[in-house]
Amino acid sequence: MTGNPTIRIVDDDPQVRESIALVIESMNLRVEAYASAAEFLAQNDASQPGCLILDLRMPEIGGLELFHRLADEGDCLPAIIITGHGDVPTAVEAIKAGAVNFIEKPYSLDELRGSIRSAVELDVRRREGELQRSELTSRFERLNPQEREVVQLTAAGKTDKQIAVSLGVSPRTVQLRRSSIMKKMHAGSRAELIGMAQLVLGLVPN
Repeated sequence: MTGNPTIRIVDDDPQVRESIALVIESMNLRVEAYASAAEFLAQNDASQPGCLILDLRMPEIGGLELFHRLADEGDCLPAIIITGHGDVPTAVEAIKAGAVNFIEKPYSLDELRGSIRSAVELDVRRREGELQRSELTSRFERLNPQEREVVQLTAAGKTDKQIAVSLGVSPRTVQLRRSSIMKKMHAGSRAELIGMAQLVLGLVPN
């Protein structure tokens, strides 16, 4: 992960941007403010962790449209949607699209702070998970084809005897291959190895 969490505000109202920025700064978090979605898209650094605070209704590109566009491009920053014109269908659409929260003006500062904390924590966990998956994938790719077969069958819940029969080798050969696998994957136990393998192979959610 690169840098400290940065909260991006995208709102066409300068007073709103300033007031939200003051709240964020009081939380000892970095803040960037943009007057439009176009300005944000031109300057945003997606490698920086944090979250988005989006005004629902803005000229040209609204907050929800911006969030959809970012999601389509693979930018998964958590978003908090703020509006003075909220309604239930729009709130449902925002949450279904992946927004962390939908806040209707006037909102309490505690609600805003709580939403920001939740969004930042969500993004940090996501990025840590992606980094872990990348590191494990790199280790997995260093295994030879025979070792990968053992990993895949182990992750599928097969016993050593079942793996041996499936591969046409002895249980002792399976154990020796797994010993090598454990070292290469930096796994301390069979259970840990299974968890690593399932994560790399996409058998369980992160």
